[in-house]
Amino acid sequence: MTKHVGAAADAFTDATDYVVKAEAPVPITASKQNIAAKPAVKKRAQRTTPPGEVDAPVKKPRARAPKTDPISIMVRETEDAGKQTLVFVNAKRSAESVAEDLAQAREARHPLIAKKILRALSSPTTQCRRLAFCVERGTAFHHSGLSSAQRRIVEEEFLSGNLTAICATPTLAAGVNVPAFRVIIRDLHRFEGYMTEIPVLEYRQMIGRAGRPDFHDDYGEAITIAKSPGDGAWIEDRYWNGTPEPIYSKLSNLPALRMAVLSLYATRFVRSREELFVFFSKTFFAHQYGNITKLEEKLIDVEIQLTGWGFLSSVGGAASATPMGRRVSMLYIDPLSASILIAGIESKKPRTDAAIAHLLCSCIELRPLLRLKTSDFVSADAAIDTLLPEPSMFSAEYEEFLQAAKTSAMLGKWMDEAPEETILAEYGVRPGELKAKLDTADWLLYGMSELAQLLGAERREFIRARIRMKHGVKAELVPLLRMRGIGRVRARALFNNGLTSLQLINAAPETKLAALLGVKVAARVKEQLAGGGLPSKQREKR
Repeated sequence: MTKHVGAAADAFTDATDYVVKAEAPVPITASKQNIAAKPAVKKRAQRTTPPGEVDAPVKKPRARAPKTDPISIMVRETEDAGKQTLVFVNAKRSAESVAEDLAQAREARHPLIAKKILRALSSPTTQCRRLAFCVERGTAFHHSGLSSAQRRIVEEEFLSGNLTAICATPTLAAGVNVPAFRVIIRDLHRFEGYMTEIPVLEYRQMIGRAGRPDFHDDYGEAITIAKSPGDGAWIEDRYWNGTPEPIYSKLSNLPALRMAVLSLYATRFVRSREELFVFFSKTFFAHQYGNITKLEEKLIDVEIQLTGWGFLSSVGGAASATPMGRRVSMLYIDPLSASILIAGIESKKPRTDAAIAHLLCSCIELRPLLRLKTSDFVSADAAIDTLLPEPSMFSAEYEEFLQAAKTSAMLGKWMDEAPEETILAEYGVRPGELKAKLDTADWLLYGMSELAQLLGAERREFIRARIRMKHGVKAELVPLLRMRGIGRVRARALFNNGLTSLQLINAAPETKLAALLGVKVAARVKEQLAGGGLPSKQREKR
């Protein structure tokens, strides 16, 4: 028999967990409240999807027994009432598993949405196919491992009413306007090296998604699954009646403080140490820090660092950003990372693409780095291609050095045209995580090229590495990517068929190009080569 703490719900009497149910959105008391009246808004009709086939077969996951757990029951009840549900769990795998469980008993009714999910990546992965299976049946999972395009599709289809349930990690709770009538919170702990309770502030963010005034909801429901009878009182005490954690200034983060100080001098907002002290004395950071003397000492340390890296210069009592400091500030790169990139640019070691990738992974922007496994230490004896001095294996920095090597090896696989599915499986990452790393690496390579130009150094290797990183190709394909409409797959098709240079492509019959690229693309390629109007991949606009 289920014990319910809070409002009773007959639909849950067969559930095995304990349900703490509160009607929201009033985060502080978690009690029922009318939503402020708004002008009547006509509810959008649910979009129907005509029958059709998706590009790749959506394989149905292994059959599981029908679910009678509280989440399945509550989601089904909410859907029967014509409303939607958000389910928050503590891990990506859990979000995927719960979404698949909910999809099991449903009929496929949205094949076009599934097709959009599969087309979001150039080559659909296992995760893509799992998500496509779910959305075709009206459910979805949402976490940082999805590509930005897939997250956008899930959010848009949920808002349109085509998806009735999303299972998500707490990343969906902040910054994304995806409200639902009912919010279910399954997990109040997560693993951060050890199991820890989620913050009260995060809990309030999640239950704040309950209630949709634009859809004529007078109230929303926030339901927390308790693991035992005693958890009900603990949930009420800690999360319903507890005090949210304090908000801390981002300037307490040293990289943010370095960037802020440099930008103040780069924009000439401050011109001396005294003006810098006056500016920071009026910030929220200073209010929280409390000890102004200690804060000024911290600012002096940052100034000394920036001066040592060559980003600030002082004459008499005045200080200003150097040309290099102004460029670093404009690039939005942590000054420490910029100093690492400059060290790599000035290094006498060979500028191989592997060494450049390792240099990028030594920057703070590419953290978190991939974690090391026992097998990784076994292979650590192999030489690591790097532009930086290798730390002693007995130093505290050595493990991070190896993590950078592992992460750069993953980027190297991408540049060597390894299938994305292979990379994801080998390194245990998801498509969205790989894409985020590639985007950040692309930006750092752009910054590295700009810094090299300012230093008067050769930057050809950095430009080549950036093209390879962006498109995921071997160096032999780089010249072919200068043509508009030619990417990773088409360039490889041309190269493998003997068209290894722009000159050979220009001399080839258009019929041969059409067989490889399609009639329209072949015509555009011929037009570009004939007119000499090839765009320069080296001067790509961001």
